[in-house]
Amino acid sequence: LAIVASNVYIFILLPILAQHIEADHTAEARELHLTVKMLCFQVLNAMAVAIAFLFNKIHQDLPQGMFDRGWYVTGGYTVINVLIGDLLAINALVEGGRIFDALIVRKLFAPRAASQATMNRIYAVENPLYLPFRVQLALKFVVYGVAFSFAIPFLYWVLHSSRREYKAACCSHEDQTASTGGPSSD
Repeated sequence: LAIVASNVYIFILLPILAQHIEADHTAEARELHLTVKMLCFQVLNAMAVAIAFLFNKIHQDLPQGMFDRGWYVTGGYTVINVLIGDLLAINALVEGGRIFDALIVRKLFAPRAASQATMNRIYAVENPLYLPFRVQLALKFVVYGVAFSFAIPFLYWVLHSSRREYKAACCSHEDQTASTGGPSSD
């Protein structure tokens, strides 16, 4: 619960700090900096817990620092739990349904718009965090896959799936900027 609370706190705080303190010159620079910061925090936060279980086997007569039976029960479970949690909770609920930004605006404000053009603009819901969040989530799966796939071969499939997720995030951002007349990332 503490890890989830810290993640939510960081994800709320980062955009505020980026906009008011860092003041990047372009939206692309802001997105890049947000992606790198969120990725570093996510990876260090979750990997520290999984790797800590390598050296938390003092009371079990097992070798320290080894990916063995003792680690799979604790650290392996943590790795899979983080990935499945991100896959189901983040991708399906937060990003799939966009329950925190798009759903509220679409249900409350779009039906009351004065014109169809205004309704379309409200319904589109431009979120400056959408691309950095999606890219850092896909890269988190890549880092986890590279770091732990030798211990958990299932993560090779995760690497393949995250490659598709990364392509989908980048393609949807390019389509969105092209349709709004914004700068393309070609």
